[in-house]
Amino acid sequence: MTIVPTTRRAKLLRRKFIANRLSRPWPREVMVIDAPPLAQIDIYSDCVILTRRDAAGAWRSFPITPEALAQSLGKLPSTTGFLPPGTIANGIKDGHPFYVQYIAPKVVALQVLEGGVDRVVRIQAPPLIWAAWKGDYRIWAMKEIKTVNLNTPLYHAPFPNTYNASGAICWGSARPALASASSLPAALRLFLEESLFNNHIAGDKSKAFPGSVLRRYDDLDDKTPYPLDDLVAANITLRSVIDGACWR
Repeated sequence: MTIVPTTRRAKLLRRKFIANRLSRPWPREVMVIDAPPLAQIDIYSDCVILTRRDAAGAWRSFPITPEALAQSLGKLPSTTGFLPPGTIANGIKDGHPFYVQYIAPKVVALQVLEGGVDRVVRIQAPPLIWAAWKGDYRIWAMKEIKTVNLNTPLYHAPFPNTYNASGAICWGSARPALASASSLPAALRLFLEESLFNNHIAGDKSKAFPGSVLRRYDDLDDKTPYPLDDLVAANITLRSVIDGACWR
């Protein structure tokens, strides 16, 4: 963090630095300010260092968390608001909040358009991970429930219109609300039960029917749990979602 200089010499140096468009911090030796700083904050890619005087007057440097820095500078209360049931994580990425929710197995009514024919398919969905950041929603399936941890592997959600490489959703003309604690349930309902699924991006989501997961639905009903051994690995762990690394 740099204190804006006020002396004439510093102003001239500032203009020179701006004119040269230097993409690096100012060296401390050019900061011509009469009074010593109350504290010095150095922000690096992997840590934040605070330097200030201790009770004896000696300068001490120590690392602080980004959250502590934000709270110290903001001096404002912060809250996520009411979190819907099943929310297992939330955080901030590039200044925008993200949320991660666990969806327990439940019966869903999927609207499917195939061969020009509309039908409603009622199945028991497997355990799901539902995540959102800005307007970007992601979905994966899970096998493990009792021993979930950060290294728990995720699987492609067994639904068409979802991208295997990222877990992102092809919404078509639908437009979910920007990610918030209150938007998660409504967006999930919009995706699972109010959208029209087709054969787009339907492959590689079922081991038994790699060509199209829609064929898997023919063997299922609302009384038959989705066979977890049919899920296809997504090469991602729960850690990448909870840490916000899945959004790049």
